[in-house]
Amino acid sequence: MNNNKIYRNILVKHNPAMLEAAELNRQKYGQYSQTLTDVSSYVVGPVLFDYVVWILKEAEKNNIKRLYFLARDGFIPCEIAKKICSAWKISIDCRYIYCSRLAWRYPQYHLMQKKSLDYICWKNVGITLKSFTDRLLLSDNKAKEIQQLLGFADCNTEKKLSVSELQYLKKNLSNTPEALNIIFDQSRAAYKDTMEYLRQEGFLDSIPYAIVDTGWTGSMQVTLNQLLHEVHPISVPGFYFGLFSYTATNETYFSYLFSPLGKTVLKALFNNNVIECICSAPTGTTLGYKNEKGTYIPVLSSVRNPNCTVWVLQEHITRLLSYTDIYLQLCKDHKSLREQQIHKKMSEKLLSRFIAHPTYEEATLYGSFCFSDDMTEHNLKQLAELFTNKDAFRNDFFPRLTEKKITQKATERTFSHWIYGSIRRSPIMLKKWHWLNAFVANYCKYLFHIL
Repeated sequence: MNNNKIYRNILVKHNPAMLEAAELNRQKYGQYSQTLTDVSSYVVGPVLFDYVVWILKEAEKNNIKRLYFLARDGFIPCEIAKKICSAWKISIDCRYIYCSRLAWRYPQYHLMQKKSLDYICWKNVGITLKSFTDRLLLSDNKAKEIQQLLGFADCNTEKKLSVSELQYLKKNLSNTPEALNIIFDQSRAAYKDTMEYLRQEGFLDSIPYAIVDTGWTGSMQVTLNQLLHEVHPISVPGFYFGLFSYTATNETYFSYLFSPLGKTVLKALFNNNVIECICSAPTGTTLGYKNEKGTYIPVLSSVRNPNCTVWVLQEHITRLLSYTDIYLQLCKDHKSLREQQIHKKMSEKLLSRFIAHPTYEEATLYGSFCFSDDMTEHNLKQLAELFTNKDAFRNDFFPRLTEKKITQKATERTFSHWIYGSIRRSPIMLKKWHWLNAFVANYCKYLFHIL
């Protein structure tokens, strides 16, 4: 069945004005990149608008006067929030803040001491010796010195590290004071620049504020509160698209679509990597901060996000902001946030359809987005990698369960950051069988915490 018909039915049931805005946006851009326009207009535009309205309503309710939208997933929501605040005369200061897991965690390493090794040696898809040393933000000479101290001087830096090799690396690092001292010295220098940047951007102000992030465990909120602890003892709350778990139970979290408990079926049909991609900024990731003529600015991995070149990110952003403008024009009689209802069920249905049941065209377009789960963005891959029949079977539920719980040996297989997308766009047999396996694997992951 054509997904557009399903999207329209969902919108007309929950918010007919959003359907009208989608149709108008489609008329505006429909002749160019039809699939991009349709998904932006019927799915992403309505969902992100509803999400941002929810954030603003919750912020008003909790007397929060300023919102910091965290890079890079916060870029598009921040732009939408600014448009809404301007149109509806909402006195909430919305700011986009340059940051990343690496930029905020690295300054903590010298404070955490050996506990920081859990971050430094975190296992992700395709980690190599190169991506490991990249996390330390060292010069080439210092990186080589670290490799030599840890006994990896003659190793291929681009070879994928197995779980046992990473554990060996972590153990060696823990028992090598010279290597730790190099890392902690760099961390101390980064701490000073980071704190000055946060001070400059108003994080030490007395005004009530919160952060906004897509999710998915609230770890950035915990990291920020740890950084600010000595100079800003009031805990900073956070707003999230969804939360699979809580990094700390003593933090104040607000979640739009789901929280750690419940909604297992929705989570099984969901994919957080897709949300990160459709919310992405047009700039590179933040590596740290530096002082330039008295002003602290972010140090970026690249001026532009690679997806501005290899994908259609800028066109995606343009269509989403156009949708926002059109919808706000249709709702120009609204006088306050109270008049705008929240439609979470609408978002659940739209995202479940798009993420778990994409058309071939949708899976091909959005599956080609370049994505990495590493904090350094090392080893960029397509969001939905193409599977062979062999890959598809190796990604099924029982082979993965056997690998993790019984043999505990990694099988060489193509990994997908969006498995529903990979199944849909790949030239493989038994697609329904593999889809069912993907759903069962996700369901068990969130219900029983396996895989």
